[in-house]
Amino acid sequence: MATQFACIILGASRAWFQNHQHHRLATVGVPLSCHSHNDYWRKRPLFDALEAGCTGVEADVWLRNNELYVVHEAPQTPALPTFTQLYVNPLVNILEQNNIGLAQGNTPVGVFSNFLNQTLILLVDFKEDSQAVFDTVSAQLQPLRERGWLTYFKDGSLTEGPITVVVTGEARLSSITANTTYRDIFLDAPTLALNDDVTHAYNWTNSYYSSVKFGRAFGHYTGYMGRPRIDDIATYVQQAHERGLKLRFWSQPSWPVLVRERLWGDLLDAGVDYLNVDDLIGANEWLAKREDKE
Repeated sequence: MATQFACIILGASRAWFQNHQHHRLATVGVPLSCHSHNDYWRKRPLFDALEAGCTGVEADVWLRNNELYVVHEAPQTPALPTFTQLYVNPLVNILEQNNIGLAQGNTPVGVFSNFLNQTLILLVDFKEDSQAVFDTVSAQLQPLRERGWLTYFKDGSLTEGPITVVVTGEARLSSITANTTYRDIFLDAPTLALNDDVTHAYNWTNSYYSSVKFGRAFGHYTGYMGRPRIDDIATYVQQAHERGLKLRFWSQPSWPVLVRERLWGDLLDAGVDYLNVDDLIGANEWLAKREDKE
């Protein structure tokens, strides 16, 4: 894939992209198979990930006083960014700009202005078990929903939109399946639970990702996967894809760089769909080089 400067439209100003990261990226705004882990910790949540081409971003949420705060640990102060501030409102602004002039009835376009059919996965990590968290997330997604910008399941089929919302952590499958006719929030299915060949409880009608902590799936990593582990990955890939899900591992080794990149290669070669990344610049450079070779 040739290097492109497919700048994302960010509303009134392009200043979002004039920062320390921009000139270090191999490609800008070109979709890549990476998921921005704990995205809200970045200097510019959402925007750094989009600039690097990550097609998935992640926000941890806590519900306090009917508001969703984006933070890793339980919030001790209300002076924290909210889910709406960091993700919903910016996404509305981006998509409104990208869909200016779109004829009524036409399929809406996404956040990557030169790759308009690419969906962005918004992974919302519930840090506490509560139906109220699900209900509040759903309510706060309304500006995206009412504009027709969410991926949804209806009448037995899935329609992909500019934003695909996936919930994880303490989120419950029952919260999603309670609505049997329409869904626009999907689960991050537990990979190790996909070995039930009878019921297939987790599938494309209620889930999108399948994920598991790397160490739980493979134990201690010494720098090489080895044939047994490669075979295990292939099994996980097969189980996820049979159900129409995208496979992702999280908390995999990220240092040293040589070991990390060898692991990335092993995962993608085996069919894993998304890399969970902390180093956006490193992932952007490595993935761009990999795509150039393919």
